[in-house]
Amino acid sequence: ITYYDTAGAFGACGWINDGTTQNVFALAHGMMGIQSNGNPFCGRHAEVSLDGKTVVGKLVDKCGGCEGQDIDLSHAMFQALADEDKGRISNVKWHFID
Repeated sequence: ITYYDTAGAFGACGWINDGTTQNVFALAHGMMGIQSNGNPFCGRHAEVSLDGKTVVGKLVDKCGGCEGQDIDLSHAMFQALADEDKGRISNVKWHFID
C-alpha cells in the first residue's frame, strides 16, 4: 500500500472526498479496468490489516501507478495503520467486505 492526496478532488468514481478525514482508497487500474464512473467496484468497502491493526475504507478512485492487487489509501486510512514516513508497505492484507 501507499497513500495519496484525495482532499477535495474528484476520484475516478466521480465523487469528491476528503482523504484527510475519510477512509477512502484507490484500486489498482488493472483490477478496476477502464470504466470509471459507474464502475461496479465504486463504493465497495474493504478491510485492510497490518500488524494487528485493521481499518475499513470505501473505494472511490483508480490508482494508475498501482500494480497487481496494490491499493492506494487516503491519508486518514493510511495513518490508521502506520506513520506516513513508512511510505510504501508490502506486508498488508486486504479484502472486500461487500
